[in-house]
Amino acid sequence: MHKQLIISQGRRRKDEAGQVLMSFAVIFALLLFYLAGFVFNLAVVDAKYAQLERASYAAALAGASAVDTNTFLATGKVVLDNTTVQSRCKSSQVKSEFPTGSTFTCTISALNNSEVDVVAHDTIEMPLGVLQQSVSVTYQISAFAQNGCAQGGKC
Repeated sequence: MHKQLIISQGRRRKDEAGQVLMSFAVIFALLLFYLAGFVFNLAVVDAKYAQLERASYAAALAGASAVDTNTFLATGKVVLDNTTVQSRCKSSQVKSEFPTGSTFTCTISALNNSEVDVVAHDTIEMPLGVLQQSVSVTYQISAFAQNGCAQGGKC
C-alpha cells in the first residue's frame, strides 16, 4: 500500500494581492513613528541636561569665589565661607535659570575647605513617552578657589 502525497499549489485569490506589501508598509510606518518619538525625546533630555550643566557650573564658580577674606589676609590660606557660598549658589540658581523642578546642593568639601561641590538633579518628563514617561538626570561639578578667585573665573 502506497501513500500518495499530494502537494497543493495554493493559488492566491484576487482579493489577497498585495497584502504582504500593505502589512510591511503599516509596520514600517509605525516603526518610523516610534523611532522619531525616541529621537525627539532624546533631544529634549540633551537640552535639559545642557541647561542643568551650565547652571551647575555657574553655581560652582559663584560658590568658589566666596573666599573668607579675614582668614586669607591673616594666614594667606584660601578657605571658603559657608554662609557666603550658600548665598552665592542660591543667587546663581536664580540668575542662571536652573530648570524648573530641579534640585541642587552646594557644599564645601570636607577634605578641602577651598572646594565647592554642586550636585544638581532633575527628573525630565518625556513629551512623547515612547520608552518611558520620565528620565532622572544628575550632574555633579566641583570648583576650586585659588588665590581668592574661582578657578576658571575672572578676578
